[in-house]
Formats: sequence, structure tokens, C-alpha cells
Amino acid sequence: MKLKYLVLAYNLVENVDISAKDLVSSKYHGRKTNMSLTDVPRLTEVSVGGPYCDHLLKDMLSDFSSYLSQLEKLSLCRGFKTFDDYLNFLEFQMNWGIPIQKFSGLNNFKQMQLTLDVFDGEGLLYSRSLIEASPSLHRLSLQLRPRPKEMLGEMTWWSIGGHKHQSLKVVEIVGFTGLTCDLELALDLVKYAVSLQKLIIDPRQLFWLEEESGSNEITREPEAARNRAQKMQAKLLSRVELEIL
Repeated sequence: MKLKYLVLAYNLVENVDISAKDLVSSKYHGRKTNMSLTDVPRLTEVSVGGPYCDHLLKDMLSDFSSYLSQLEKLSLCRGFKTFDDYLNFLEFQMNWGIPIQKFSGLNNFKQMQLTLDVFDGEGLLYSRSLIEASPSLHRLSLQLRPRPKEMLGEMTWWSIGGHKHQSLKVVEIVGFTGLTCDLELALDLVKYAVSLQKLIIDPRQLFWLEEESGSNEITREPEAARNRAQKMQAKLLSRVELEIL
């Protein structure tokens, strides 16, 4: 039997050693663990989530360093952050400035999906750096989890700036609320991706996507977000198609 797809979720294993010549896709969501990959020449898709994802980002994707050049699809799901995590990051930012990780070896990435809390400033910085380090990226999906009720006011999106991205064709933003920070994020990505063809806006919150409901309490906010998203059309270049789900 040839192992092609491997999924591990929320296990208590401290060490994971993977060696499979036919492995194409690997998914691990759970606690921090020691991951070791050997002899996986066909591996092209990696998905990680939870505390292990946070560890992997801080460690510059080192567990996959030997195989980054062959990966084509990356999905990262940051662990849930609390309001205290947000305040701690703001304090660190005020005292030490904005830290920016510089990733490398991501030249072959074609698709990237990044899931994080909308107020996760550190996660947004990681996202920015990952995008900049992926010159062959064709499709980007940002999945934004909603912020807690106790967090008031607007968030800030740090503009990417610098060199423009030449290959990015499709950008999807899930969890779009229509707040100023969401609009800034979408328009900044449009300016950054000079070859962008389509911007997909999905205002549904992530915890609504798996269930169907006709309740007005469920549909009211997404409908308002759709109306706000529609107003972006006037600010988009003619080459960019706006699709609102």
C-alpha cells in the first residue's frame, strides 16, 4: 500500500517522523510537536494548524526546509488568539517596533491559504512576509476569523509596499466585514498584485460556512458587508473582476 495522503489531527504524539516516497499531501493540525520529513520527493501540499502552526512560523518553516522548493500549495491556520494576546503584541510593537520575518525558499508556491484572527497583528505580518517570499504565487486565500466583542475600534493593515507581485492572479478574502481595515487590506492587495485578475469577497464568517441557516441574525451582517464590498468596484482597475459571494 502506497501512502499518498496523510492527515494527523490533535494527537498527543511528541515526535512525528514521516518517510514515504509517494506522499503527495500532508496535514497536521494540533499541538507543537517535533516533525521530521525524510524521503518525500513527491510532496507538494502541506497544511498545518493550531499551536504547531505558530511554532512553525516562528521557526521560519524549518521543519520543511529541505522540501520547501518542491512545495506548490501551503495552508496555514494560526492558533486562536485572545484579547490579551493582541494587547501583548501591541505592547511589544510599541517597545520594540514591528518585527518582520523574512522567509526564503518559497519560489515554487502556486497556492496559499492563511487562516488567522482578524485582530492577529503578528499573523498579518507573517502573511505579508510569506506573500513577498512567494514570487510564483497564483492564488491567495485569506480566511479571517472574527474579533471578540470586547475589541472596539478599527484595526490597522500594514501596507505591503516595496516590489510588486508579478504572478498573483486570484485573491480571496473570507470573513470580510466591510470595516475600514478589510477595505484597506483588499485594495492594498489589488495594488500589490499587478497581474491580478479576480478579487473574491466572501463575507460569511468561518464558523457559519459549515451550517445552513435562514435566520436574520445570521444573514444581516454578511448582507451589509456585501453592500460595502460592492462599493469597492469603483476603486478597482478594469482588469480586476470583483466576485462577491
